[in-house]
Amino acid sequence: MKNILISIPLLMTILMSCDFSTNPDKKEVDLNLSVVDKELAATDNVFTFNLLNQLSGEEDGNLFISPLSVSMALGMVYNGAEGNTKSEIAQLLGLSGYSEQDVNEYYDKMITLLPKLDDKVKFEIANSIWIREGFTLEKEFVDLNTEYFHAEIGNLDFTKQESVDIINDWVADATNNKIKKIIEDGIPSDVIMYLINALYFKGDWTSKFKKSNTYDETFYCLNGTNKTIDMMFQTEDFQYMENDQLQLIDLAYGDEKFSMTVILPKEGQNINELSKSLTSDQWNALLNMVYEKEVELHLPKFELEYKKELSGILKSLGMTSAFDGSLSDFTGINKTMGQSLAIDQVMHKTYLKVDEEGSEAAAVTSVSIEVTSMPYNTVMKVDQPFLLAIRERKNGTILFIGKISELGK
Repeated sequence: MKNILISIPLLMTILMSCDFSTNPDKKEVDLNLSVVDKELAATDNVFTFNLLNQLSGEEDGNLFISPLSVSMALGMVYNGAEGNTKSEIAQLLGLSGYSEQDVNEYYDKMITLLPKLDDKVKFEIANSIWIREGFTLEKEFVDLNTEYFHAEIGNLDFTKQESVDIINDWVADATNNKIKKIIEDGIPSDVIMYLINALYFKGDWTSKFKKSNTYDETFYCLNGTNKTIDMMFQTEDFQYMENDQLQLIDLAYGDEKFSMTVILPKEGQNINELSKSLTSDQWNALLNMVYEKEVELHLPKFELEYKKELSGILKSLGMTSAFDGSLSDFTGINKTMGQSLAIDQVMHKTYLKVDEEGSEAAAVTSVSIEVTSMPYNTVMKVDQPFLLAIRERKNGTILFIGKISELGK
C-alpha cells in the first residue's frame, strides 16, 4: 500500500521578557489539582528527566528542550492511538493505570489553569488541527481534542499556497510573531493533517538585574575553550541550597508562581554526568532543601538556539510501535487507514534568551506520521556549564529544562 503521511507539527512557545501589560480582568487562581492530577504532574517530571538523561548521552554541547511541549504533543496523538501504540505512549508519559478521562482532564486543567496562575505573567496556550479536504477524522478524536485541548479545527485545500499562509499566520499570531512559520516549502502531497500546539509566556524577574551591573567575564566551556560573556550581577535574598556536589538557586518571575531554577556543579563535578543521571526524585529532594539566603549571584546574559530530531530518543524510551507502520495503530484518528499510519519524525526546536529583565524562550515540536563577591555573602558565580529549568512552583510542572555547556561572544 502506498504510504500516506500525516505531519503533525506541535508548536509550543514560552516567552519571557520585560515589557508587557497585564490583563486587568484576569483573576489569579491556585493550581489546586486533584490527587490524580498531582500524580500525573509528577509523572510528567519523570518523563522530563528520562528525556534529559537520554539526550545528555548524545549531546556534549548546549541542550534545551520543552518537555511540556513534547508531552502535550503526544497527549493529542494519544487520543488517536489504540492498542499497543496507545499503551506505549501511556508508558512513555507515565499515563499507564489512568483512564483516558483522567488524562484528558489533566491536560485540560494545565491548559486552562496555568495561564491564570500569576497576574504579572502572561501565559497563553492554543491548539489547532488542520485537515486536508477529503480526509475524515473520527468524531471521538475530534471531540476529545476540541473539548480537552481546546483545539480549533480547520479544513483546507492543501494544494493551495493560501493554506500554507493560513497555518503559518496562525502560528505567528499564537507566538506573538516569535515563530513566523512552521511550513517552509509548501505542503507535501502526502500530508493530510497538521496538529499545532502553541504556548506563550512573558514575565519579568521578581528581582531584576541592573543593567549597569553587567560586566564582561570568562565562561569556561565544556569543550575546554574559554569565551567572554556578559555576566549579570545582583546580591539579594533567594531560595538557595548547596551540597558537596552543586549549588542550586531558584529565581522567581512576577508574583513568584513561576521560576527559573539554576544548578551549578561544583569544581570537579561533570555537567554531563549530572544531566545524564539526575532523576525526578533527586530533583524533588534538592528543591525540598532550599531555604532563603542572601546570595551574590552572577548569571550569564545569553541567547541560544537548539534543534534535535527526537524519534530515536523516544524509541529508546520504549515508544516503538508508533514509528513502525506494520505495528502501529492509529485507528482512533481514522478507522479505515489508522493501521497504516506511523510516526515518521519528531523534530524539536527551541530558543532561549536570558537578560536583566527576564527570559524569552521558544520551542517547536514537529511530529510527522506516515503510513508506512562580598566576604560574608554566599557567592554563586555561573561561569561554567550549568543546568536550568523554567517551572511552575506549586506543583513543580517543568516547562523547559536544559544543559548550558558553551556560551560566549
